[in-house]
Amino acid sequence: CDGAIATSDFTPGARSELAGTLRAAHVSVAATECVWADALTKVLAKLGTAAHPLAQTLLQAHGAQAWVHGR
Repeated sequence: CDGAIATSDFTPGARSELAGTLRAAHVSVAATECVWADALTKVLAKLGTAAHPLAQTLLQAHGAQAWVHGR
């Protein structure tokens, strides 16, 4: 009820089918709900940064914070 944190691993050999095709290696998101934390890890991995305008809009809309670790 206090929020959720999700982390996704996109390094080569990771379970994600998207591994190796994204701009970030690991992404962690803290959000108000689990569904948004998990979904936003994928979006931010594609964008490669939390500073992207779309990322900022989505993070703000869901009361979220993100940590993106590049390749």
